[in-house]
Order: sequence, then structure tokens, then C-alpha cells
Amino acid sequence: MIKNIKLKIKNTIPILKLAIPLITTLIAQIGMELTDTIMIGKIGVIHLAAMAISGTSYTTIIMLCIGVLTSVGVLISHEIGKNNHKNIEKNLFHGICLSLFLSIPTIILIWFTPNILYIIGENQQIIELSETYLYATIWGLPGFLCFITLREYTAALRYPNFIMLISIIALPINALLNYLLIYGFFNFEPFGISGAGYASSIVDWIMFLSLTFTIIIKKKKEISIFIKIKHKIQLYIIKEMLKIGLPVGIMFSCEIGLF
Repeated sequence: MIKNIKLKIKNTIPILKLAIPLITTLIAQIGMELTDTIMIGKIGVIHLAAMAISGTSYTTIIMLCIGVLTSVGVLISHEIGKNNHKNIEKNLFHGICLSLFLSIPTIILIWFTPNILYIIGENQQIIELSETYLYATIWGLPGFLCFITLREYTAALRYPNFIMLISIIALPINALLNYLLIYGFFNFEPFGISGAGYASSIVDWIMFLSLTFTIIIKKKKEISIFIKIKHKIQLYIIKEMLKIGLPVGIMFSCEIGLF
């Protein structure tokens, strides 16, 4: 009995080492959203309403992309299991390419989201405020999706601490940028609700670049995807990623969309 308990604990520890940093990362990301909500709420009720509906709309759309990009971690883990490390970099390259491809229709869809809100009869003032927030947020979308790809890559290689540390550090940076851009500072005029969008965009790029440099330093060698692109885009890999990730993305979006 005791031996079985010890064996179960021993088998659980590696899972916890991988899971706890990922859970912490998600909590940090929720913390950023909470910070945005609190700071926007101080401006006024109508701004808070605009933040809620635009933020939920934005999240519903990008969750589809996040779900698709989970395929990157699946394929890389598969290659690790086969001990075929040459294809890991190739999958990472195609994941970055897919991130950039997905960002184009996603930006277009987010751009026209205020029109959808208008069609369903939402309050005109809320639509106008939502529009300013969404238009500010989309600037960080390519960086965010590339960060998600690198997150899948590092998790598959069992380096989740990278993501956790960067997310924890990004939390106070996001709060500071929110404060400066929403309320203004020195002689700069406050941006209001759009300031939260710009702050999120800046943090998205900071997280992506930080994780990129961390990977390069950790690997202690050049990673061709960042230094020198030597792979050609192979459509069958993109198709495989879509085949695996698209159902997951649709499920994610449906779950968020219910709210």
C-alpha cells in the first residue's frame, strides 16, 4: 500500500513540474485582464461596459487561433517521442508562419467587430469606445500569436519555467503601462480605454521578444528560425497543423462565446 502511494507520488512529481508553471502563466494572464478591468472601471461605467464586450469579443476570436496553434506542441512532442530532433525546428518554423498567416484574417475580423455590435443593436457609445480599444489592441496580435507558438515549443521541450517567469514579469509591466497610457503622465494626454489596448499590444511584443531571446540564450546556439531561415514552407505541415488544431480552436471559441 505504502509502496503504491510512493510510486504514485513519484509519477505525479514530473507532471506537477510541468503543470505548475503553466498554471501560474494562465493566472498571470488572467491577472493582466483583471488589471485592465479595474483601471478602466475607474474611468466610468460606460467604459467598463465597452471593455467587457470588446474584450470578450476579442478573446472569442483569438481563442480560435490559440487552439489551432496548440498543434505546434503536439507535433513537436511527437517528434521528440520519435527521437527525431531535426523536425522540431521545422515544426517551429511552420508554427511561426502559421501564426503570421492567422493574424491577417483575425485582424480583419476584429477590425469589423464594432460593425457586428452595431447590427445587433448595442449602445452607440459602447460601440465607439469598443472600437477605440479593439483598434489599439490589434497591433499586438501578431506578436501574441508568435508568443503562443513559442509557448507550445518550450512546453513540449519541458521548459515551462521560461513562460512562467516572462508572464510574471509582464504582469507589473502591463499594470504600469496601463496606468501611464490610460490616465496620462506629465504633459501627455490620457488615452483612456484605448490606452489599455496599446498597453496590451506593447506587452504582447515584449513577451514574444523576451521568450525569443531566452530560447536563443538557453540553446546556446543559433536557431535558424530567428537567425537564418533555411526552411521552405511545406503546405502539408500547415495542413497537418490545421487538421489537429482547428477542432480545438473551434471548441475554445465556443466555450468563450457562450459567455
